[in-house]
Amino acid sequence: MRAKNFCVRFCTDISDFIVQKLNFPPTQLKHLQIINGRVYVGTESPEIAQNMVQSHNRQHELVHDGKLYRIPLSMEDNTDKFTLCEKRPGKIFGPAYPTAFWSLRGLRVYKCELKQLIADHQPAVIAIQETVVSAETLPADFIGKDNKLLVESGLSYTWTHGVGLAMHEGIHFERLQIQTTLQAIAIRTQIPTAVTVVSIYLPPNSGHFGDQLEELLEQLPELALILGDFNTHRDAWGFCRADSLGRFIAEKALMRKLQLTTETIDRVLINELRSQDLLVDSLDISPATSSGDNYMSDVFRIHVQFRISSTVQTVQKISLVVKCLPSTGSRGSVIEEMILYEQEAEMFLTVIPQLSRIANNEFFAAKCYHATRVPERMLIFQEFKSLNYTMANRLTGLDFDHCALIMRKIGKFHAASMPYIEHHMDLVDKFFHFNIFNPSVEKQSELVDVIFEKGLRTLIEVAESSWDNFDPKILAKLKKLLPNYVSKLEACLTQKFDDAFNAFKVLNHGDLWCNNMLFKYSEKSGKVTDVVFVDFQISFYSSPGLDLNYAIATCPNLATRDRSDELIAIYHQALSETLKSVHYPRIPTLNDVYHEIRRMEFYALVLILSIAMMKKTDSAEASFEAFCDEEVAAKARRIQYSGKTFQTIVKPMLKQFDERKLLDV
Repeated sequence: MRAKNFCVRFCTDISDFIVQKLNFPPTQLKHLQIINGRVYVGTESPEIAQNMVQSHNRQHELVHDGKLYRIPLSMEDNTDKFTLCEKRPGKIFGPAYPTAFWSLRGLRVYKCELKQLIADHQPAVIAIQETVVSAETLPADFIGKDNKLLVESGLSYTWTHGVGLAMHEGIHFERLQIQTTLQAIAIRTQIPTAVTVVSIYLPPNSGHFGDQLEELLEQLPELALILGDFNTHRDAWGFCRADSLGRFIAEKALMRKLQLTTETIDRVLINELRSQDLLVDSLDISPATSSGDNYMSDVFRIHVQFRISSTVQTVQKISLVVKCLPSTGSRGSVIEEMILYEQEAEMFLTVIPQLSRIANNEFFAAKCYHATRVPERMLIFQEFKSLNYTMANRLTGLDFDHCALIMRKIGKFHAASMPYIEHHMDLVDKFFHFNIFNPSVEKQSELVDVIFEKGLRTLIEVAESSWDNFDPKILAKLKKLLPNYVSKLEACLTQKFDDAFNAFKVLNHGDLWCNNMLFKYSEKSGKVTDVVFVDFQISFYSSPGLDLNYAIATCPNLATRDRSDELIAIYHQALSETLKSVHYPRIPTLNDVYHEIRRMEFYALVLILSIAMMKKTDSAEASFEAFCDEEVAAKARRIQYSGKTFQTIVKPMLKQFDERKLLDV
C-alpha cells in the first residue's frame, strides 16, 4: 500500500513542530494529513519513517494552554508514513478545514480510491488536479450517487491536465463563474463558515502565471481556499530553493492574510489619531521593496482610506509599512535562533524613542505604531516615502556627503545609547547580549558557515583562477585561514573588553550598510540633507568598532574610501558633542575610537564577502534563498568576486589586513 498523493488542509503549527522540534528534514516531508485526531506524515521511504519512530518515540511533549500533551510516533502499516497521535489536535494545532487536494493524474484510473477516500474520511470538498477527463464524458454518478463532481477540462488543456471538485451530496454549494485562462474551478460553500474553494493546476515549466493568478485573485472573495498543484518551490514549504513563482504565490498569500487584519489597522489608527469612532473604508496592500532589498523579512505598503467617525463623510488617507518576519522555512528558524523579532520590536517600541530624547530629539528611525504576532510576526511603521526619504543606489556606493551624514548620525546614536544602557542593563541581558552567535543556542544554524566560510572559499577560488597581479603570499594566507575563519569571526565578536585601553561599549545598529538607510534630499539643490536607519533586528551591545567597520567597509564608493580618516573624525565629533550635552562623565578620545576600530577590524573581512552576495546581478538574484542554497550562492559569489569594482575595492583591503597580521592564523 503506497502513500496516496494527496494532502488534507493542515495548520502550519504541525509542520513547524515536525521540522523544528523533531529535527525532521523538510526536504523528506512529502505530505501531511489530519484524519480523526491523527497526523499522518508521508516520508520518502519506509526506512526514513522507521528511523523517525525509533529515534523520537515517546520523547516529545507539547504544552498548550497549560496542559501537557505527549506526542508518540508510530509506523502506519509498514508504509512510508509515521503518525503523531493526539485525541484533540484542534485544541493544540488550531482548527483544520475539512478539505483536501489530490493531484491524481487520471480520474478514471483512481476513481475507486477517490470514492474510498470520501467514504473513509468524509472531507467536505476535495480539490483534484490532472483529471485527464472531459466533463461531457462523465456520468452524473461517476463517483457514487451520494457524491457530486464538478470537472473543468478546458479546450486549451493537454491530455495530462484538468481540474475538478468532489463533494458530499449533503454539501450545498454554488459554482463561482471565474474568467481565467488558468486551469481552475471554484465554488462557494459553507464548511462551516462561508468560503470559496478553488481547485487549480499550473503545469511545470510553462511560464510564470503571475498576471493570470493576479486576475484570478481579484475575482475571489477575501476568504478563499486555493488548493492545487502549483509546480513551484518556496523555502517555507520545505524546499532548499525558491523560484520566482513560489515567491510570488507566498507574497500574495501573505498579502491576503494581511487584508483580513483590519482590526489591527483599526487599533493603530485609533491610538495614533485618538478617535474611538474611526472607520476604515479600504486597505490597498502592495509590496514595498524589490527583490534583493530585504532578506529576513517581507515588507508591504498599506494605503488606508478612513473616516474619523461615521458622521463624517470626508475620507482621509494614510500610508503604513508592514514588516513581516516569517515563522516557517529557512528564514523562520534563523529568526527564532537569533530572536530577531523580539530584538527589533524592543528597539523600535522602547529603546529608539528614548535614545532620540537623549540626543535632543534626533530622528533616528521611523515610528513604530504596533508589533504583533497575529496573523504573522509583524511590525507596523509610519511610511517614509511621504516624508521624502528614499533609498540610495547600493550598487554604486555612496559619496562623501552621504557617508559623512551616516557617521554623524551613528555617532549621535552610539552616544545616546551609552547613558541609556547604563540604566537598562536588564534589556542587554535579555535582548542585546549577542550578535550572530547566540550563547543560548547549543547548535548554531549552518547559515554562518554557508555565508562566511563558503564565501571565503569561493573568493580563494576566483582570486587564484582569474585575478591579475594578486599577491601569492596573501592567497596562501587566505588558504591557511580558511579552516579557522568562522572561529576567528566568533573570537572577534565575543572578545572581552579591557578597561586599561579605555575600551567602551555602545548599542550597535548591527547591520549598517546602505540598504538599511534612507536619505532625504533638498528640493532646491538636490543635495543630501539627512539619513535615517531601518532594520534594527540584530542590534547588540558591544564595541562601536563593529558598526564603524561595517559602514566603512561596505558603504563608500571608490572615491570616498581614501577619506576614511575624515569620516572617523566626523563620527568622533558627533559622539563627543552628544555625550557632552548630557554631561556624560567620560568622553572617548579619537584614539579610543581608532582602538575600537582596529581590534574589531577582522569583521570587515567578513563583511566584504557577505555584502557582495546581497548585490543583484543579471544572472543571480539577491535573496535569502540565494544565501542558503549553496549552488546559487556560489554562482552569485563568483560573479561578484570576478567584477572589476569588487577587485579594486578588496585587493587594497586584503593588503591592509595582511600588513596588520589579520590574515595570520
